[in-house]
Amino acid sequence: MSRSLLPDPALLAPLAQRLRSASAPALPAWPDGAPESRILAEYLVGRAHGVLDVSGRRSGGADQDGAVQRDAEGFADLPLLVIDDDEAGALWAVAAGVAVGSTSLAAEGLAVEGLAADIPGTHGCAADDRAGKGAVPAGGRVLAYNDRVSADPAARAAGAELVGALPADVVERAPLRCIVSAPKAVDALSETLQALEGIAAEVIVVGRDKHLTPSVNAELARRFRRVDVSPGIAKSRLIIGSEPFAPAGEPLSVEGEGAAEVAGAQAGAPGVAAGDSASRETNDVLFPGWASRASGIPGVPDLDVAAHGACFGGSAVDPGSQLLVRALAQRRAEVAPGARTILDLGCGNGWLLAAAAALLRPAEAVGTDASRAACASAAATLRAARAAGAVDAPWRVVLADAGEGLADGSFDLVLLNPPFHAGTVVTTEDAHRMIDAAHRLLAPGGLLVCVYNSHLRYRSHLNAAFGGSEQWARNAKFTVVAARRG
Repeated sequence: MSRSLLPDPALLAPLAQRLRSASAPALPAWPDGAPESRILAEYLVGRAHGVLDVSGRRSGGADQDGAVQRDAEGFADLPLLVIDDDEAGALWAVAAGVAVGSTSLAAEGLAVEGLAADIPGTHGCAADDRAGKGAVPAGGRVLAYNDRVSADPAARAAGAELVGALPADVVERAPLRCIVSAPKAVDALSETLQALEGIAAEVIVVGRDKHLTPSVNAELARRFRRVDVSPGIAKSRLIIGSEPFAPAGEPLSVEGEGAAEVAGAQAGAPGVAAGDSASRETNDVLFPGWASRASGIPGVPDLDVAAHGACFGGSAVDPGSQLLVRALAQRRAEVAPGARTILDLGCGNGWLLAAAAALLRPAEAVGTDASRAACASAAATLRAARAAGAVDAPWRVVLADAGEGLADGSFDLVLLNPPFHAGTVVTTEDAHRMIDAAHRLLAPGGLLVCVYNSHLRYRSHLNAAFGGSEQWARNAKFTVVAARRG
């Protein structure tokens, strides 16, 4: 494994100095402890200086040297689109600091046109003009699209302008060079690549070796004639797709059967049309994907569940959520009369909120999630449930981290199935924040019903926040508890 992609590591020194001294985001020890942003920086600097080819390897031989030099001469011509969701902002800082010309940034997750109009709280946001202050290269432009709203501050700190929807808000800047932080779910990459087809001249996937599975290569090979794997550094590497089948700069449009669904009732899915069908078959599936989920719970109908690529768990029904809804069904006579307004805090694909709304028949059902992909998925699920007559209550889905921005004391019932991962790290921090948020959002006398993996022992924090709780259900894996706000 290489210690550096660059023949002379000193080429990276100006960028390292810039990043260490930058006030936002703060990366005082860079590149120590940041192998993914380091290999990306070396790759971009090496190509811009004409010492690395598209695969991240050092040039050799007259013919190859000439091709690499020509690549370097045109390297700054392409805006740079970075797709990442790291709240530390390292990739954004690298992209803003590398002097490769006009620069654009965006964050990992839902890459779909129409999301901004569909989900409250998703909108374009101009950042401060930081040109000349070290955050953005001279003449550069930095854009950001984050799946998780919690990553927005880091994008702004890097000098980014938040865009509301992809591909709509970047289509005029095509062709682009796109950088994607390797997502946990290959569906997230698939949807991103669909949305960027006809826009991306190159896609560079960066990640740890253990996350760069063969499915990443396969997804890139469906859309690019050439796929290269870079040398590795500190157990990290790049996979690069170039020479797209669909010419970059000629964005594809929605055509034929299904176009009305994409533009209307299922707004949020990227348009897919034929590219170079003689050279490849994409077998694309329009997002969101759908699955019919049987209930098996009295009072809860079967529901069609939608999921965009970056929605955690896809269109599956979480077994913890099933146990929670079953517990609600067993206490329906007790819970329903007082549950006029219900909130699913961290609504995911929307099944839990739709099932609870069908069971309890509230006056209003609200879902909130920090993920744009989850919000779009939940909105599609609720829209389908209402169209099918399963849900008759007015509903809305709000993009927010732990219910931020929702009014205190505005809900009679809060449902909570909190996450216990932040990326690939197991954590209780998010669950504790959401329990505290549930207490704030409940009206006096309001009820929280929470399900969690039993080994995580959230109950002590819940008891501290609410002054006590009652166990409603438990199986081999999950526990359901309820607590009232005093």
